[in-house]
Amino acid sequence: MRRSAVPEHPFSTFSQADVLKSIIETSRDLLLGQVAKRRIVLQNEASFQLHFAYILKTVGELMQFSPDDSFFIKLETPYLSSDALNKSGSSFSDPAIREC
Repeated sequence: MRRSAVPEHPFSTFSQADVLKSIIETSRDLLLGQVAKRRIVLQNEASFQLHFAYILKTVGELMQFSPDDSFFIKLETPYLSSDALNKSGSSFSDPAIREC
């Protein structure tokens, strides 16, 4: 009986949702661990976002197993809906939002 040179890894059987959940949970744990041990110091919300995005990007890219897999991060991307935006209470009738 011939065995494969590379065994199948458990992640290769995960659904996209399971992989994404694993990426987020691992990244969160890494960020909180680095903050707790003072590896990084978060001075404001922007530094938190940048550090978390960097960790998410790194972990997300490491969790790509197939040539078809992709992972990317978009920061400060507006959420477009047909209703009012919850954060600002504005709507698409605002000219500034329609231009985004």
